[in-house]
Amino acid sequence: MIIRLICSLALIPVISGCSGVITMMPRDSGKTYSGRILNAGFGSADIEIDIDGALCKGKVVKVTSNESFSSSMGSGAVSANGNHVAINTNSVQFGTSGTATLKSILSCTNGHGLRCDFTSNGNGGGGVCFDDNQKAYDAIVTM
Repeated sequence: MIIRLICSLALIPVISGCSGVITMMPRDSGKTYSGRILNAGFGSADIEIDIDGALCKGKVVKVTSNESFSSSMGSGAVSANGNHVAINTNSVQFGTSGTATLKSILSCTNGHGLRCDFTSNGNGGGGVCFDDNQKAYDAIVTM
């Protein structure tokens, strides 16, 4: 969800070794800032964003979720022109669906902080971050 929620967040599940890219834009300009989400696993991941030369680092953590997990197995047969043709569809499928909410608190090298709230469906996500002066940054996460 933010890296297939954060790689499906297990945000995250988030499976070890997953990574993603975060892009932020302040609401008072068109300038963009980039960062990374990495080392995801067990419901959290490391996050770092460079804002005007100040490196902000912290954790992103899944705080709520309505995710569900499903699995299915199938087999079947098809009749073609009156002839019975068996089609082997013995397969197993696993999946997750739903939305997760994530929070992040980052400390920056310039002494300031950044607080972020994200939502994700497992294929990326988005949210908003605020700095110490309540400056808002819209954010998207891609994997």
